[in-house]
Amino acid sequence: MALHEPDIALKEPDIALQRFHSHIKQFILICRGVTIAAKLPGTERRDNLEEAAWKAVKDAVEWIRSEDAANNARARARIAQVLANLMRVENMILDSRDEAFIANLELALDELEASRGALEEESAATRRSQKTAGR
Repeated sequence: MALHEPDIALKEPDIALQRFHSHIKQFILICRGVTIAAKLPGTERRDNLEEAAWKAVKDAVEWIRSEDAANNARARARIAQVLANLMRVENMILDSRDEAFIANLELALDELEASRGALEEESAATRRSQKTAGR
């Protein structure tokens, strides 16, 4: 995800949060490609999904250890929810045996996308309120 002009001066923890969103979006897009194709992901796709998942986890851990995270329990809880949904989808893919898992995967992806979207909206609102308070 490209950083927007005002985000260029973000602190390192904020950049980790942006990367987290980017990796989650990448994971969702790859998964949606699997469900659109209505077939089980091949080895290459599974590897891509696993790589995107671990990058997101790494970014989340980096952000959670930051000072910003220490002061924002709600954001930490949201990130934990996104990560839980991410791991649920990843486990479904790794455990998939046949094409019957597609419907359940769609539901899990919807939950992952919704939780990531809620976190992104909350992060944007927090940044706006911090900018307003800083003026």
